[in-house]
Amino acid sequence: MNCTLLCDGSSDRMLIPCIKWLLVENYPNLPFNFEYADIRQITNKSHKSLASKICLALEYYPCDILFIQRDTEKESYEKRLKEIKTSISKADCELPKIIPVIPKKMSEAWLLINELAIRVAAGNMNGKVKLNYHQ
Repeated sequence: MNCTLLCDGSSDRMLIPCIKWLLVENYPNLPFNFEYADIRQITNKSHKSLASKICLALEYYPCDILFIQRDTEKESYEKRLKEIKTSISKADCELPKIIPVIPKKMSEAWLLINELAIRVAAGNMNGKVKLNYHQ
C-alpha cells in the first residue's frame, strides 16, 4: 500500500510517524510505503488551490491512499473538512482513497516528544504500550 501525505507546510511532515502508528495498530499485516508530498519547489501561481495541489502531489507521489492535512487554525473542523471535500470534487485528476487529517491545533503545538507528556495527553499515564519516539 502506497501512502502520501499532502500538508499545509513542511513541518507538518512530522505527522507521518503518527499516521504510520495508526496504520500499524489497525492493519498490522498490511505492508505500506509512506511519502511526504514535497511539492514546494514545483508549485507556482497556477497551483495555488488545494485542488491543483492534490493533482500535483498525485502526479509526483502516486499512491493508493492520499492523506490531506489542514490545520483548523482559526476555522472550525467542519469548515476545513468541507474545504478538503470541495477541493477533492474540483480536482481534475484520478483520485485514490483520500483521508482528511485535520488537527484541532497546529500540529507543532500538540505533538509532544516526552513519553510521560504523551501518556498524560492521551489520558493513559500508566500505559504499557512501547512508544516509538526519539528524544
